[in-house]
Amino acid sequence: MKKTLLCALALCTLLTGCRIDTQTPPREEQTPETQPPKETEITTDADDTRLAYYEQLVSQLQQELLDLKTEIYIDRVEYESRIAELEKGSETTPAPEEPPSAPSTELPFAYQIENGGVIITAYTGKQKQVKIPATIEGYPVVAVGDRAFMDNVVLTSVVLPEGVVSIGWFAFSGCVSLENILIPAGVSTISYGAFQNCRATLSITCAAGSYAEAYARSYGMGVKRG
Repeated sequence: MKKTLLCALALCTLLTGCRIDTQTPPREEQTPETQPPKETEITTDADDTRLAYYEQLVSQLQQELLDLKTEIYIDRVEYESRIAELEKGSETTPAPEEPPSAPSTELPFAYQIENGGVIITAYTGKQKQVKIPATIEGYPVVAVGDRAFMDNVVLTSVVLPEGVVSIGWFAFSGCVSLENILIPAGVSTISYGAFQNCRATLSITCAAGSYAEAYARSYGMGVKRG
């Protein structure tokens, strides 16, 4: 009987100890220092980092833009200075003139030489105002040949040299922009159709009593004394 009572008591003691051991330990309160950061705090830090990066990038771009403007300004100043030097040099040291007798391959005329005189046979230039030289290759220009300026639609004025004595057939025919032509007093022949299909306001500058004046008045053309 005693033995049975002792066994029962031992069993109760064992069971009571197990309950005490298996009890959940008390939960410790977390201090603010040990609490994990909230989601809003993490988001704010990321935004601040991104903002700082973009501010740095904008600052870099502004500096690069300033450097580029400085380079452009320096280049422009150097360019303008160089142009001014060239213009000043061209004004103070004009190019030497070639002697009248020297042949020129840059003349905007086609011509032929006959009996010691030059006949202009064609105009190959693109200028609106043309002054025919008095001599070519040392020979005097004495005539404007047939169809020499025919159908030139850009020509506005022509000056013939004093040595010219004749103007050929249809020499200026179709020059619809021609406004004035200076014809020297030595011209004694203006052939058929020399100014055919030119503008109605075309005027001839010539000496009083010259052949050119009589020709112009006979065709109802304007006359200017020169």
